[in-house]
Amino acid sequence: MIELYLLEYLVKFHELGNLTKASEQLYVSQPSLTRSMQKIENELGIELFNHTKNKITFNEAGELLVKYAQNVLKAHDLMIEKMHDYKNSLSTISIGLVAPGPIFKYGNFLYTSFNLKNVITSIKKEEELIEELLNEKQTIIFINHLFDDKNIVCKKCLEEKLFLSVPKSHFVAGMKNGIYFKDIDGQSFLMSNQIGSWENIVQKHLPNSKFFLENNDNLKELVNSSIIPSFVTNITMNNRLSDERIYLPFLDEDATMPFYIAYLKKNESKLENFLKTILNY
Repeated sequence: MIELYLLEYLVKFHELGNLTKASEQLYVSQPSLTRSMQKIENELGIELFNHTKNKITFNEAGELLVKYAQNVLKAHDLMIEKMHDYKNSLSTISIGLVAPGPIFKYGNFLYTSFNLKNVITSIKKEEELIEELLNEKQTIIFINHLFDDKNIVCKKCLEEKLFLSVPKSHFVAGMKNGIYFKDIDGQSFLMSNQIGSWENIVQKHLPNSKFFLENNDNLKELVNSSIIPSFVTNITMNNRLSDERIYLPFLDEDATMPFYIAYLKKNESKLENFLKTILNY
């Protein structure tokens, strides 16, 4: 059996086309590399190189072997990657979201539901999250649309509604029943820089507005000390309420965002307790 390191040497030699350069990159002596090439020939019982006075090149058999060797090395790397992923999956729960609403809704429950598990959350685009779930890089995802796939379970779990937060002196403060995006297009807004798919919605409906992005740690303090409008939702509102502000619901259809929880069907049993709580929350 040809050892893996010999195939690595072979591919590197082919890549550089020169024994001296290959030996330098492989941190082996040139005589040692030459012996390694001879060892491969001996094990296969076939000549792989054309030898001239000052040069060694690959013959047809050598070129064929290089293609097989490249495939073997790629398969080896993939094997290592998949085993690392599997090892990590035993101790890590990855939760992907299109927007942070479920984190605020379910709070610490997301982080305390899995004993001895390291919980990682990330906000990404929906199509990326679905692909990562299918490739088992996400354990659970929260997306905005129902997704139909024989390997995935997808169920609606919550709705998030957008509100405008304005000081009591603002010209729309009296519109108690709610407002439309068009009513305030052109205004400037303070906004979290971690709102995921909400960002596309507000920028789509407020094309003439300016947005000042802040991280969540600073946003509440800035909003409470400013007259600039901002956004909250029915989920985040409890953390952002101020007696100095009025909260007006947006009446546009896009201002209500559905969330669907999705996971691989084969993982349903091990997620049972978590899912039962989420879906009955």
